Amino acid sequence: MAQFLTKRSPIGVGEFLRIAGIILFLALSFWHLDRFPEIHNDEVGIIEPGYNWFSTGVYGSRMYTGYFERERIYLEIMPVMPLLQGFIAKWLGVGVLQMRLIPVIAGAIILLLTEKIGTDLTGNKKVGLLSAFLMMFWQVMPAVENPFLGSGIPLMDITRIARYDTVAATFGLAAFWFWLKHRKTGKLQFAIFAGAAVGLAGLTHPFGLIWLIIFWGLQAFEFPKGGWKNAFGQKHFWVMNLAVGATCLPWGIVIVKNWPLFTKQFLQRHQARMGFLDMGFYWHNLSTEFQRFHLGVSEADTFLRVGFWLFVLGIPVGMGWLVWGAFRRHDPSVQRLFVSIVLFSGILALLDQEKRVYYLLVYFPLLAILLAWGISRFKTRLVYGGLLLVFVQGAFGIGQLHIEAAHRTSTDEFFTHLRESVPPSGVIIGPQTFWLAFPDRDYRSIIAPTLIALSDPDLQGAFIPSLEQLGPDILLVHPSWKTWLTNPDDPAQGEEAFWAFMDRHQAMLITTLPDQFGFPVEIYALR
Repeated sequence: MAQFLTKRSPIGVGEFLRIAGIILFLALSFWHLDRFPEIHNDEVGIIEPGYNWFSTGVYGSRMYTGYFERERIYLEIMPVMPLLQGFIAKWLGVGVLQMRLIPVIAGAIILLLTEKIGTDLTGNKKVGLLSAFLMMFWQVMPAVENPFLGSGIPLMDITRIARYDTVAATFGLAAFWFWLKHRKTGKLQFAIFAGAAVGLAGLTHPFGLIWLIIFWGLQAFEFPKGGWKNAFGQKHFWVMNLAVGATCLPWGIVIVKNWPLFTKQFLQRHQARMGFLDMGFYWHNLSTEFQRFHLGVSEADTFLRVGFWLFVLGIPVGMGWLVWGAFRRHDPSVQRLFVSIVLFSGILALLDQEKRVYYLLVYFPLLAILLAWGISRFKTRLVYGGLLLVFVQGAFGIGQLHIEAAHRTSTDEFFTHLRESVPPSGVIIGPQTFWLAFPDRDYRSIIAPTLIALSDPDLQGAFIPSLEQLGPDILLVHPSWKTWLTNPDDPAQGEEAFWAFMDRHQAMLITTLPDQFGFPVEIYALR
């Protein structure tokens, strides 16, 4: 077998492992993709405006009709992911599998880019392959930690969720790879590609623009002598910056033309996350950064997980080694990896208040390269045994994910039954995730009346009057929000008021269906 791989095969061992790894990743990712994880509200909120754009020509969200004109134009999130999702949904249909196709493909590209960047930075193909191996099997978190993290492996879990994080990470890594190509060859086109990729990363999620800050930092770090002119006076560097601006310009024009709506849909909605003038904001964000990682330190099994120790010990030791290499040996490759990790993780820690684990994916490949580079220098039985344990424990985590998924009913099956049970016309209000069953109907998210009530001074946060304004003909009552109604801040707007609303509209129970988890969904027709 070894002779076949090395002498007779038309591809080398490295190429074979790369292809096999991508095939394995895709197979494990598409398996049970419609069953696990459960559908996230964000997934549906992202796909809907893109689907509307390709279906009707309006980049808006009918689910939030009445909330600062979202039905006309949707400005809360960046446009790349919704448009990509809308394109897929338009041509392949609306469904959970189709919705999650792009992040899975993006995950495969992340694997390839991690291997390429690891190889190019270190000049060692084994480091690149080991980096990709760690991305697939490095179990940082416990398996089945929450409804969205099944294996405990960031890449394997986050790419199963149709959020923008995976695509933003893909464009960001592509930008870094193009930048490295430019530093190696000096060719202008790579500087342009790097800038365009940064722009696309930023148009997928604002944190993608951190790569531009990183490139500024790398420019200053690599040209410390000669002052400003030597570091920032190079034509190719400014062409790259212009490429970023040119890529972002169209969306910038859209925001300027719709500035009053942008301030209400985005700035007003997320003002609590943007306390940039308050030093306490930054201190709080730094001091709570540990919450992002879901390491599971309260569980005894965590301390038997090699991936945990790789993270809590391997990363600090690796960063110490990078510091020595960057400042004592002045190794350009070490400097590039060190600056990239420090700036990305540091800026994200300072600015991100919500500490979402999904954002970890944007710089996790850099950590994998760091560990792979360090591990490659120690060829001992202990190291090989540790890597074998990483593989075994990671594979076990992936197995736990699929065991959990196998016990769940297909979401698409439930949506088919739901469509068949709902009357063919009228305004439908229900859980946001149920939009997937009614993409071409007048469907409203149950979150919409809450947001409208909070934004309209006349409603003063009252849910029931806001629901009255939307005028539902069909109401899908799910325990997840039915329970929430019993404990509002204002008891007068609780369950009693809700059922009084139902009585006024002569609500008639059509049927009750179990959802994919077995919870009852009550379908009501209103007059």
